[in-house]
Amino acid sequence: MGRLGGDLLKTLRHRAWLQLDLRETREHGPSVTNWIIFALIIVAVALAVLETEETIARAWRAEFHVANRALGVVFICEYLLRVWCMAERTEFAGWRGRLHYMVQPAAVMDLLALLPFIALFGGQDLFVLRIVRLARIVALGRLGEFSSAFQRVLRAVGGRLGDLAIALLCAVFVMLLAATALYLAERHVQPEAFGSIPRALWWAVVTITTVGYGDVYPITALGRALAAIAAVMGIIVLAMPAGIMAAAFSDALQEHRAERHARRMGPHGPPHDHRDPRDGD
Repeated sequence: MGRLGGDLLKTLRHRAWLQLDLRETREHGPSVTNWIIFALIIVAVALAVLETEETIARAWRAEFHVANRALGVVFICEYLLRVWCMAERTEFAGWRGRLHYMVQPAAVMDLLALLPFIALFGGQDLFVLRIVRLARIVALGRLGEFSSAFQRVLRAVGGRLGDLAIALLCAVFVMLLAATALYLAERHVQPEAFGSIPRALWWAVVTITTVGYGDVYPITALGRALAAIAAVMGIIVLAMPAGIMAAAFSDALQEHRAERHARRMGPHGPPHDHRDPRDGD
């Protein structure tokens, strides 16, 4: 009887693993269970956003409370079930393997998204807990697990982190240079805005990023000339990370096309045409 119960438990664990492990279903798309979890994550994030509007929160307080607790129960059960069934994978077998799984980035994100729901069962409405509950938005990051395309983009961008770091350093250098130039040109006429390099840095960030709030701007001829140069430099600086990201997306698209072509060709190459070439169409 004990062996039969153990075999049944293993069978249930294997079936749960096939439903929950995205790596196993990536070729054919997420399972039905994962699609349901996907939809519930969207609902949880929507509720977290709507609850910040006091008029909606007051009118639907009881409904929000019930919905959040129900979602909390579902997500907590899903997390525990996922930890349990991941023992089906060799690298996560045994209790040590499960601990290893629990410190994986995706599992840590799952746990962070659970904390607000766990706080709901405390029965209090402290300000700190209300802030923690907004962390349900973190659950939206889990949706990336459901998309192989998203994973390809992450890999492509990760391969260009060095280039992005260089572009960021260039942007910081240009901002500091622009802030220093406007500090020297405008510090006497606008000390409240350009009286120091840190003060001028706010203008530099707004200008270089082409946001242009218009709350601070130079009024001297020299300051305006330097501001024009900084604005042009901002366009050049912004083009660098944009180009790097465009190349990363292009690589991800090419990888997707190559994988799709390989699946279409199959393991033995393209299908052979056995017709006699002398035959007509």
